[in-house]
Amino acid sequence: MNWHSRRGRIRLMLTALLTALAVCLPAGAALAAGPPNESSLWTAEMTADGMIQTPNAPAEAYSADNSNLMQVWRGDDNHIYLSLNHGPDLQIGTDTVGITNTLAAPRIVPYGPDDWAVFHTGIDGQIYWMPLDLATVQAAVTLGDTSILPFWQALPDTTTVPNLSPDVATAGPASQSMLVTYRSSTNNQLYSQWYGGLGNGWTLPQAVPDAFSASTPAVVWNQAFQLFIVFFRGTDNGLYVVYQPLGGPWSDVFEINNIVNINSGPSVMALSNGDMQIAARDLTGNLYYWEYYTADDTFVGPTQDSTDVNIDTPPQLVGTQGNAIWTLVSLLGYAYYKLSMKEDSLPSNLTTGDVSAKRAAFARALTSAATS
Repeated sequence: MNWHSRRGRIRLMLTALLTALAVCLPAGAALAAGPPNESSLWTAEMTADGMIQTPNAPAEAYSADNSNLMQVWRGDDNHIYLSLNHGPDLQIGTDTVGITNTLAAPRIVPYGPDDWAVFHTGIDGQIYWMPLDLATVQAAVTLGDTSILPFWQALPDTTTVPNLSPDVATAGPASQSMLVTYRSSTNNQLYSQWYGGLGNGWTLPQAVPDAFSASTPAVVWNQAFQLFIVFFRGTDNGLYVVYQPLGGPWSDVFEINNIVNINSGPSVMALSNGDMQIAARDLTGNLYYWEYYTADDTFVGPTQDSTDVNIDTPPQLVGTQGNAIWTLVSLLGYAYYKLSMKEDSLPSNLTTGDVSAKRAAFARALTSAATS
């Protein structure tokens, strides 16, 4: 059973909705075969209070030990809400002047062995974050009182466009070190900001060389490669990628050659063997996927979502158990999810020697994708 049905989630087929929203591919478009085990069923995201209402795709993350799921989303009132293990909806913060209100989707990542870190862009354009420890969230759920949660903390010298989200990735399982990526508030330059873990604090923002976008970038920690990898929409609406080893310099920027122009920031998730999936919407709202496979060191895609769904806001990807990736979207003001990629078997953890070889193969694949 999948990660949602284990909790007895209500499953809703969207046949009528997807039929109404479906669009046809351009004549003659040559697309790759779909991702492995992609589902053709969208299911409503549920909490104890019913379907999640949100104008954006929600964000979700399991704790590093895979024992607890945290969901966060922007409500229709522009407040941020959370739900622990599909429990009741809890509003985070109560002010209306910019800090706890947002015009963009929040982000969440595992933080340490069993906690989380939540990020969002305030209406003031400042990027904020909040560490959430499991015990405090459980107490807030029991009491129905989120005033006991930590306060939002501003990242130093970090602002973006108020309706754009940051993105964030932790540096490996159970890590408290994080890399945040975002677009400048004044131009298309992309920036990154490093958090070295509890007691080390945030560095000042650093520009990612030659990386420019009008949208939110997507960052993932690829455990097999030991790399932070950032995918982003270029100013020409192409899909681009740049990467950085932990503590090292950024690579050159590469374009992933494809036949689809994208109209939003992408989302990316990596499996434990290094395989990755990227999702983005095109200029007319169609949802597309790209994959990178370590078995033959190639990028595959784009492929249109099997349901031909049409979305108004960027999708979000979430990974589970190291071998599955799920897509989260907002459809007509409600959150839905589906399995978008699952590999039936994965190799054991890679050795140090494998990491070097995989990095080299990934770099060759990027060069090939950019010139093919």
